Amino acid sequence: MKKILCMLLALAMCLPVAACGGSGGGENGNGGGETPAGDATKIVIYTGGSSEYTVVKGSDEDRVIAAVEQKYYEDTGVLLDFDVNYLGSSMTSSLAGAIAGGQQIDIAISHAKGGNGIDDYVIENDLYYDLADLIAEYGSFITQKTGSAMSNVTTTEGDVIGFPSVINPYKYGILVRKDYMEQAGYTDDPAEVASGKILVDNLEDFTDMCVAIKQITGFNYSITGAIWDLEKALVTGAYSDGGYFNYVAVKDAAGNITSVLPGFALEEYGDILALEYQWAAEDGIISRDANAMSLSLAEQEFISGNTGVFLTDPSIDHLISVARRTRSYAEANGKTAEFTVLPPLTATRESTRKGYIRNSEATFIASVLSTSRNAEAIVRFVNWMYMDEENYRLCKYGIEGEHYIDNGDGTYSYPEGKDEYYTAPPYSGILALVENQNVSYLEYDGYTEEEREWLAIARDENNYVDNDTVDYLMPTNQQMNSIYETAKNNYYTGVAVPAWNGRSDPRDIIASVEGQPTRFEQYLKNYLDAAQEYTSWVTNMYTLLLARS
Repeated sequence: MKKILCMLLALAMCLPVAACGGSGGGENGNGGGETPAGDATKIVIYTGGSSEYTVVKGSDEDRVIAAVEQKYYEDTGVLLDFDVNYLGSSMTSSLAGAIAGGQQIDIAISHAKGGNGIDDYVIENDLYYDLADLIAEYGSFITQKTGSAMSNVTTTEGDVIGFPSVINPYKYGILVRKDYMEQAGYTDDPAEVASGKILVDNLEDFTDMCVAIKQITGFNYSITGAIWDLEKALVTGAYSDGGYFNYVAVKDAAGNITSVLPGFALEEYGDILALEYQWAAEDGIISRDANAMSLSLAEQEFISGNTGVFLTDPSIDHLISVARRTRSYAEANGKTAEFTVLPPLTATRESTRKGYIRNSEATFIASVLSTSRNAEAIVRFVNWMYMDEENYRLCKYGIEGEHYIDNGDGTYSYPEGKDEYYTAPPYSGILALVENQNVSYLEYDGYTEEEREWLAIARDENNYVDNDTVDYLMPTNQQMNSIYETAKNNYYTGVAVPAWNGRSDPRDIIASVEGQPTRFEQYLKNYLDAAQEYTSWVTNMYTLLLARS
């Protein structure tokens, strides 16, 4: 119906299509000529993933989608009809069911890299449409604006599995209730140490602080965050370049790669796992069921004042949003709430190693599925979006003047009286498919001075460990993946999950095994032995990726 209305409006205004921006051909449609409403190309999008990556439909979503469709038609003479399915954590199962049922799905958008990323899913199930040739023919602006991030969606065979996001990879932080911290006798300000407060710049004092907060407040635990969140921003960089959910290229003294291993297959991960067990079982400062908590429940827990540290999706924009909502909740209940964001912490008071785990530019991927008949139309649309800031901003931010205001200095704000848009956007940005900051990036101008200090911590490259594996699409195929998954699952169920849930200490000695290794040592050996063929293969393939880049 909205397509018919758009056509009637164009006819009523007596504007010939050729005068509406049609170029008479080129990379984005034929342009010119009238396109009957019935000729619209339907593009079906599935978006979702684990809760912290869920796209939430805005209150004005449909109107923005219609505006994008209309502008694309005016510019190119091509009529598209976007059908977006916001699926949350059920996306993978919904995707599989829809494909099995023969339903149309053109684009699947979700997070990448481990944790059931969309990249692994479409490769292992042979579900991606190789976009390499289409981008070469119709996507000059895609190539230009994506740049090096294209390596995150390019296989060792040169296939392009989708469109990668291009975002600042430096974006993490550790959100702490500063009022709770100070009440417990701790601080993040070195100048306050002289007054008797303990400086929290290491995991030893951080642990003691969380125990003290728990004792003072009567909380069940002090930290809100799943293990993967803790390993992004809190624990991993103090011990290693990689945790359970990312890879590490191990090098010899000369800098040559000797093997590529998942972070959990490094000896240093034993220290990480031991600390996570200690927090769950001995100190009681993380929930034994932390990995099962949804984003909404995690936010609710912290916002209502029931924990003192928040790490669920520790990206800085999210932390700022949560802090704002927590402060508003406290004020509505006649209370106050103060916050700070901690820089990365060392393991001990004496050690120096620290760092958040650097994110990938391609945190998200929009993959065109092999079942789609509209791959060319999608590439042309993305190229149109990337060729002009105005197009991209409509797709990403919504309607200028209504959903955002471009301040003309690289920043944006919200219309008067609409500051709530920061925490409840009227439009999700879904038709940008994935964010590309090379096309356009506007900084929100409503940050407070305190929040800008937090942003500076998160964006400081020196606060991150150096791990280049995040910049590439890790190789996978069904045979090698089967070997890897079998070996990993044994490790996962045997030592990782029991440690995270506080059931079994990874440092416990296994007396029945020769040499009496610890539980971690034995399961590490089991993994390395079982995954030997996979390790050799992935190391060779990763080296090949580097050579081609």
